[in-house]
Amino acid sequence: MSPLLAALLGVLLGGLGHAVLRRRRLRGTPLGSPEERATYEALHRTALAAPALRQGLDRSSALETLPHVRALLGRSEERRVGKECH
Repeated sequence: MSPLLAALLGVLLGGLGHAVLRRRRLRGTPLGSPEERATYEALHRTALAAPALRQGLDRSSALETLPHVRALLGRSEERRVGKECH
C-alpha cells in the first residue's frame, strides 16, 4: 500500500472514529448540526470509495469509485472527457 493511501485511510478511520464517539454523545439528536451531517456524509462516501482504490487506480476501480467521487463533489451528471470515458 502506498504511503499516501495509508495516510488517507488513517485520517479516514480517525475521523470516522471521532464521528462515532460524537454520535454516541449526541444520542437524542440525529447527527447534530448541518456541519456534522456534512462531515458524516463526506466520510461515508470516502469509505465507500476506498475499497475499489486499495489495489490501485485503474479503469475498473475508477469506474467503481466514480459515483462516490461525484457525490462528494456534488455532481450528479456525467461529463465525458475524451473518447474513452465511461
